[in-house]
Amino acid sequence: MNLSYASHLLRVAGIFLRRTKMGAKTKLNTAYINGSLIGGGLIGLSFESMTAFVIATIFLIGCCYYNKDIR
Repeated sequence: MNLSYASHLLRVAGIFLRRTKMGAKTKLNTAYINGSLIGGGLIGLSFESMTAFVIATIFLIGCCYYNKDIR
């Protein structure tokens, strides 16, 4: 993939993201999901296991949902 193609894809993605309007609730939910994915990823990396990643991610998302952080 050459540089001009990559820059074009980034520009298209940027235009799409700017046109998408997200409310505060959606932004918070996205932040909690991303945090759960990062946490699950760190656990998965430490155990070197995809299964640990999936279980940890599901557990962390479940905890956020149970605490009503994700609405």
